[in-house]
Amino acid sequence: MSGFISWQDVDRAFGGSKALARFTLDVDEGAILCLVGPSGCGKTTALRVLAGFDRPDAGRVEIRGRTVVDGSSFVPPERRSVGMVFQDYALMPWRTVEKNVAMPFEFIAHPFSDKEIQEQVYQVIRNVGLDGFEKSFPHELSGGMRQRVGIARAMVTQPKLLLADEPFGALDAMTREVLQGQLEKLVMESGQTVIFITHSIDEAISLGDRIAVISHRPGTVREIVEVNIERPRLAEGEITQHPDYGPLRQHLWDLVKDEALGAKSEDVA
Repeated sequence: MSGFISWQDVDRAFGGSKALARFTLDVDEGAILCLVGPSGCGKTTALRVLAGFDRPDAGRVEIRGRTVVDGSSFVPPERRSVGMVFQDYALMPWRTVEKNVAMPFEFIAHPFSDKEIQEQVYQVIRNVGLDGFEKSFPHELSGGMRQRVGIARAMVTQPKLLLADEPFGALDAMTREVLQGQLEKLVMESGQTVIFITHSIDEAISLGDRIAVISHRPGTVREIVEVNIERPRLAEGEITQHPDYGPLRQHLWDLVKDEALGAKSEDVA
């Protein structure tokens, strides 16, 4: 039975080199799925196909059992239902925090008045801890604060699906942990479905309900690992002290290491 989201036998090649090969994966509604794997394994390509930024050469993607993209057609998901967070923030430097956060409303059909939009914008800004910075410009903010703006912008339309492509990868360890905790809290409150790409095994365990380990190029799903650690994980002490943490991390490390070494050996050959 397919999940809320389903990639089915998706192939995608660029210049004769396959990025994805029969990529098949289901995501349950309300779950946080983390994708981990070596650089260049196709994680971002899988996300771009789902978001409609790219079209597969074969296979299809379904949302709630409805085909949204396949090798010959594309029916974009309703834009208000999908939010995206990027590693490089992707903020408009000439816009204030509130104007950056409000930007999705310019590109979707919605029933909200200007006053209602402002209320939603200010609420989500408060939710990510940026109240008082509504009139600030991106260059006046730290990297962590800019990424909070990116998270607020992705969540302002209350999307059912949140796609995150290494959103915390460029941040220092302390800021990264703080934002992980904020994201976990926001998602627990909203019940959103999240697909989160990361190179960090620790981040994947901290955030994910399930972790899909992706093989080296062409990307396929090597193994799906369940994370049965109760939530909240990042607000109640040190998750690394949980008895399941060590064995889970070692298993994931072994899988990812094998894939990374396989990719390097093919590069050398």
